[in-house]
Amino acid sequence: MTGNEARRRQSSGAALCLSALLVLGAGLSGCAQDDPDEPPAAAATPATRVCDGALDEPAAKALERLGGTQGFYESPGENPAGEPHTFAFSRAVASLRDGLTRYAGCGIHLTNGTKDSRPISFWIEAREDPLRKEGPDRRPERVTYYPLGVYADTRDGTSALLQFRCRVGKAGHTRPYLAVQMSHPDAKARESATSRDRMTVLTSFARTLADELGCAGEAHLPEEAPDPVSS
Repeated sequence: MTGNEARRRQSSGAALCLSALLVLGAGLSGCAQDDPDEPPAAAATPATRVCDGALDEPAAKALERLGGTQGFYESPGENPAGEPHTFAFSRAVASLRDGLTRYAGCGIHLTNGTKDSRPISFWIEAREDPLRKEGPDRRPERVTYYPLGVYADTRDGTSALLQFRCRVGKAGHTRPYLAVQMSHPDAKARESATSRDRMTVLTSFARTLADELGCAGEAHLPEEAPDPVSS
């Protein structure tokens, strides 16, 4: 064998070894990326299924305009009582009938990660007295009233409030009114939704709550949010 042939064989062998190492390294790298202990990313939930299915089709479309997306993510994890943050009417109804006067409804995020956006939040409150319109001299800017329930308004482009008749609580300690509130401080939501969209979402949520509590006849909430009134 000549010196040139020996060098070519040595060079070819080194190249084969290098190729084998590269293939092995790629395989190991691919294995390292798959973590069996890491849970898969949560899938987005359509608007018709958030908040325990509280929203009808018009309200779901309004929520999509409000959030600028067709998929949502409810708050993960559990509260201090060990209950999941995912909203359920059964738990809300049980708590209100047991005398709780303020209950946190569902929290809806626009992205899969609670740190990326502040949620669209719903609250439920049992009250002794009806809410009333504020006088013109005390009325905040951008408030819009609706002839709905006992009292209804949207304000500042970030919230909606609806109060209706529904007696809840323990025997001897009931309250005659329920108020539901929705807030969505995210800037994207403020730019993409109208006052009517916010009230449409809240009306559907409140109507479903009244049905679950058995006070729909007392609440008198319509299938569709009415047009706003000027004063």
